[in-house]
Amino acid sequence: MSTKTVSEAQMFAEDVRKRERRQRFLLPIWQILSFALHALGFICLVLFTPLREIVIPEPKEAKSDPNLTAEQFEALAENVQTIRLNELMEQLNALQIILHNMDMMKNEMLEDYDAFAAAEKENSREQVKELLERVVVEQEKALASQTEVRDEVETIAKLQSENIADTNTTAKLAAALEAARPVFPQVDAAQANAQHLIDQATVKAEFAGLAKTAEIASTLRDVQLKANTMQREFQINLQNQVSAVVAQPKTIERIASLEQTVQRVSDELATTVKTESELKRKDAELKREVEKSEKQIPSLEAVVEKQKADEALKSEKAKAAAAAVEEARRALAEAEKRKQSAASAARETASAATQAQQKADAAQARAAKKPEPAEKEEAKKTAEAAKLSAKARDAKAVEMKQTVDEAAKKTEALRKADESAAKARESARLAQDAVKAADRAVKQEASALEQKRREAKSNADALARSERQRKRLEEELSVRKEELKAAKTRKTDVEAMARKIPAVIPAAQRDAITAQEALVEKVKELAKLAETEEALQKPLAQPEFQPDPDSYKSVAELDLVEAYETAKQLEAKITESYREIKSAESAMVRKMSYQAASKLTDVAKVVRDEVDAELLRSEVRDRETFDRQKAEATRAIAEANSMVETSTMIMKAAIEIAGPESSDGSKQDGNEDRLQRMYELAGTSEEKGRKDRLQSLNELAGMSAEMTAAAAESEDEKAKDLSKLMAQASRGGPGPQDEKDGKAQQDRSISSASRPNVPGLRSPLPGMLGEFSAKTPENVPGNIIKFAAKEDSAADGIPTKWMYVNSWYVIGPFPNPDRVNIRRRFPPETVVDLDATYLGKDNRVVKWQFDQALSSAKHPENRALVVPSTSEQYGIWYAYAEVFVDQDCDVWIAVGSDDRSDLWINDLHVWGSSNALKVWSINEGFRKVHLNRGRNRFLARIENGWYVIGWSVCIALTDDVAL
Repeated sequence: MSTKTVSEAQMFAEDVRKRERRQRFLLPIWQILSFALHALGFICLVLFTPLREIVIPEPKEAKSDPNLTAEQFEALAENVQTIRLNELMEQLNALQIILHNMDMMKNEMLEDYDAFAAAEKENSREQVKELLERVVVEQEKALASQTEVRDEVETIAKLQSENIADTNTTAKLAAALEAARPVFPQVDAAQANAQHLIDQATVKAEFAGLAKTAEIASTLRDVQLKANTMQREFQINLQNQVSAVVAQPKTIERIASLEQTVQRVSDELATTVKTESELKRKDAELKREVEKSEKQIPSLEAVVEKQKADEALKSEKAKAAAAAVEEARRALAEAEKRKQSAASAARETASAATQAQQKADAAQARAAKKPEPAEKEEAKKTAEAAKLSAKARDAKAVEMKQTVDEAAKKTEALRKADESAAKARESARLAQDAVKAADRAVKQEASALEQKRREAKSNADALARSERQRKRLEEELSVRKEELKAAKTRKTDVEAMARKIPAVIPAAQRDAITAQEALVEKVKELAKLAETEEALQKPLAQPEFQPDPDSYKSVAELDLVEAYETAKQLEAKITESYREIKSAESAMVRKMSYQAASKLTDVAKVVRDEVDAELLRSEVRDRETFDRQKAEATRAIAEANSMVETSTMIMKAAIEIAGPESSDGSKQDGNEDRLQRMYELAGTSEEKGRKDRLQSLNELAGMSAEMTAAAAESEDEKAKDLSKLMAQASRGGPGPQDEKDGKAQQDRSISSASRPNVPGLRSPLPGMLGEFSAKTPENVPGNIIKFAAKEDSAADGIPTKWMYVNSWYVIGPFPNPDRVNIRRRFPPETVVDLDATYLGKDNRVVKWQFDQALSSAKHPENRALVVPSTSEQYGIWYAYAEVFVDQDCDVWIAVGSDDRSDLWINDLHVWGSSNALKVWSINEGFRKVHLNRGRNRFLARIENGWYVIGWSVCIALTDDVAL
């Protein structure tokens, strides 16, 4: 291909590449421009053609309500107020009727109470006398028990004069105290029984109308409490002081041990302080050395850098000298070449000159022989050529001499360059050695610095350990000195106390005995007064029933706000009437005065919201005010409806209490029929109805007293069978069917646990009770018991022998300062409403909260214990649980609490612990109870004195369980 053809092809290819680059650049621009033009065309099409109505339909205007004037809003508001007021008037009318009926039932219950109290007057007098006699018996038991320890107290007093540091003496004191200790619980039990009996006597005296007897009995309770306190203080002081004296030899041994410990720690501290001082000195020295090294290393590094720079410079010089040698060698080689070339040329020129001369001589000779012009001319030319050759030879000779001289010079230059290069190399080597030496010096110094740093760190760690050791020893020394001081003070105090014991302790015992003897005499005098005092019972019922004025007053002139407030007042009065009905019932069931029962009875009182009176009474001039007023009126009506519903429920409960019963104990009508006749029933005052009610109340009082007595904790009878009493109370007939008449016992399952298949089930024996404890492994949580659990069925649970009630609803605390409300009944004891809220301790709002047993895997011995989240001192809690059973059964339960507790199952009292403040024990008491098919309601009341609170209820699932 020619040059022209190649050039044209290159130009064509370059043109193609330019066009392609232009197209790649312009294509996106054309695409964007095309999109914009199409979009603009579409917008124009939509905006300026009929297509607009399809693509962008115009919104249809919503039809607004016609505008109302302020007068029209006011008229509408008046109409709504009138409608709501009419509704509220109907509710007020219902509340007035309920209040009227409640007051009639209350008066009827008070008439029943008056008749009941009159009928029980003499019987109550006898009960007061019997209770006071039992008080005397219990107090005499306490006195007899205290007399038993007089010899031990005298022995303890005499031993104080001996050397209390002697272990023999303290052993005798310990033996005397141990001999006295078993008597103290007997005294405490007798005193507690006496106090409880005095309380009962006071209540019975009030019920019988023996006002003077009740007043003196109440005073004697304080006297008995004071005497009991004196006895308790004597016991506590005796045990504490004698225990302190018994521990005196150990205190002396501890003093000696502490003195040795103080000396040892002091010596260790002195050694540690000395070591610490030495370490501090060494630490300062090492820090100075490290600092010196740290300063020296930069200077050494600077020397290294300088040596490196010098070594680099000299290396460059050596390289330059070496290059000069090479250059001299190349020059010498070239000079030698030129010398040889010149020599060769000189030889050639000399040879040529010789030959030319020879030719010239030959030509001259021929010319001489033949002097012809041609020969002469040739001879002349050869002579000239010979001269020229001679000149060339001479020139080449001169040139050769010059080249020889130049070569000699180059040789001398090479020699000098070699010498200079050798010196430069030696200088560079020495500089390199100097750099290496300086670098080694830096590394050695750095290594030495690192070693010093490690040594300094090790020394610092040792110093820190020494300081910690010193602080620990100082703290230990301070603690030991304080302990030594306290031990010496205790030793001195015990010695002083031992000197006072012979005079103080016997005197305290005599004072306590004297106070109790005086109390016995006063109780005997009170018993005589109870026999002779005239019983004066003031009737509580109205001779002629006078309804509450609020139950019939006109409400026609009330506005909505006044009507709502009136409804609240009516509801409050209805609730109060129900409380009074409950108080009358409680007074008759428990055979106590109405006043005492009223103090112990409380019912739930609903707190109603206030209405916005200003809004309801304001003028309505716009829609916003109209809507707000309408909503507030609706809320008031809803609250009033709730009042009527609540009041109706209260009246239903009151009818259950005050409604007449037939002689066989069954209600005359069903609940629905009685509610339809509630207005009539509330006013029933027939003599037969009252007799039936009094008879029923007498039976209920007897049953309640029997259940309470059976439920009470007893040291002599830890396990009690209440199943027959419970079945009788729930059916109103004979006790539960015998096993041969009832269904055969079957397997049971609880929640995730089932009753094991054990043939020949039998009732547990009292001797087996002590084997059940918190460590019993077969005790699982649950609230459901099933019969006929299928064997190997996972759905029916794991076989077990015990179930502890796991899930509870708990409310509290209610106030109980200094245990003054130990017998007061709070609202949950009257009715269990899990949605209700009450005012509890310190006027705090309390409500039901879900709680479960601890079920601790870490502490399995406490797994059945329930501890409320609101635990605090001096309060009362209620706990509600439901246990489901698929058929009637009699089971053993184990109850325990910290501190005092009561348990009701299906409203029947099955457990009541003593009044003593105590720790929780899972096997505090056992009761055989009757559970109904379906739901069984468990209500526990727990009192906390101080420290912690807790309770547990465990149910045995087999009759042969090792209780």
